[in-house]
Amino acid sequence: MADATCPPETIDAIVGAFHSAPFDVLGLHPYSDGWAVRAFLPQAASVRLLPQSPLKPRAMQRLHPDGFFEAVVARRKTPFTYQLEITYADGSTAVVDDPYRYGPVIGEFDLHLFGEGTHFRVYERLGAQGIEHEGTPG
Repeated sequence: MADATCPPETIDAIVGAFHSAPFDVLGLHPYSDGWAVRAFLPQAASVRLLPQSPLKPRAMQRLHPDGFFEAVVARRKTPFTYQLEITYADGSTAVVDDPYRYGPVIGEFDLHLFGEGTHFRVYERLGAQGIEHEGTPG
């Protein structure tokens, strides 16, 4: 495993599907004097980070053979919007939004009500819902 901005046991937990909070690891996170972008894409042969302008696209480093990738954007104080360009083993590519770049949809109050069994509109929060979140419809 190559050098990473998070511990190897955290990467192993993501790859093994037993990490309890993947949003704490995947997506965009502050690191040193910049940002680390991490993605788990087991089907990918390679991945490029496509940040919004003026930042330049860059290859993401494969940190685990099962498809854990990371790119570090140094000397950047503010978060940024990005997409991922995935290249598959057959050579085909796809540009996708990283679902982990978005903040949570379920808030602390929702979790509190759900935990005590009094969230009577939980159907509005769980399952497939058409919404606009952080400016992106989906």
